[in-house]
Amino acid sequence: LGYEVEGRVSTAYGGSQYGKPAKTVHLTNVQCTGDEESIHECTQTSYSLEEGKNKLDMVEVAGVKCYVPTTCVPPPTGGTSCVNGEIKLTGDNANNGEGVLQYCYKGNWSPFCSLDEREATVVCRQLGFVEYDSVSIFTDGRFNPLASNTSLFENFTCSGEQAHVSLSDCNLADSCQSTCLNAIGIRCSVSANCEEGAVRLKDGDITQEGRIEVCANNIWGSICGDGFDFSDAYVVCKELGLGVSEPTVYTNSYFGDGNVPIVYSNMGCRGYENTVLECTKQEFGTF
Repeated sequence: LGYEVEGRVSTAYGGSQYGKPAKTVHLTNVQCTGDEESIHECTQTSYSLEEGKNKLDMVEVAGVKCYVPTTCVPPPTGGTSCVNGEIKLTGDNANNGEGVLQYCYKGNWSPFCSLDEREATVVCRQLGFVEYDSVSIFTDGRFNPLASNTSLFENFTCSGEQAHVSLSDCNLADSCQSTCLNAIGIRCSVSANCEEGAVRLKDGDITQEGRIEVCANNIWGSICGDGFDFSDAYVVCKELGLGVSEPTVYTNSYFGDGNVPIVYSNMGCRGYENTVLECTKQEFGTF
């Protein structure tokens, strides 16, 4: 679109943030590395006009807000509070891998206003959480709504060509400070000692409702709501032993998004399966 790509490039929105046009869906499963000049250079799945029209009612459409700084406040230099490149989490559960993320920038601790999944994975590795590459990113201030919302830099970009073990190995855009509504928090994944494929409902008012969480690779995770339909919900309820009546489907994080990563997307249950594991789906790392 011609916007500058240095610094905090953009904010991505799901859930049809800017509305859903009564037209069609052209692309799905778009995966870009950030180095492409056009979205058409990214890997993707395309729909025909008729397929897109049929999908429109079942999915949410993506939006983006390109970052255009109105003023540039240069970051400070010469701090002595920390060693450059160090990172830390703050909050009541920081030792267990969750909290507000801070980076030592030129001797000063700074929160983050921009962080993508690839960079968050590097953060967890640097913190010592190396068993899993799944991570949850939060922008709602849940770990400390009073934390500073001014970052001394714009953003980090880690290439996908290698498994970085430190954010200092990644590219840093730091010409201007940046501000945001809330400082970013993360939750690194740790072993949950759960049974592969086990399903549970969380944060509902009664035992028969709630956010779906499933055990995948020994961690609890959630299921993306895009395209989740009655057949998918039917299999979940069947697996939980909650009967075979037609279920009610809730999407758009109706029961909250929880503190767990999304591990499954594009569920394709047909209704005859006995467990979620038997359904077609995309797993973490492929969507």
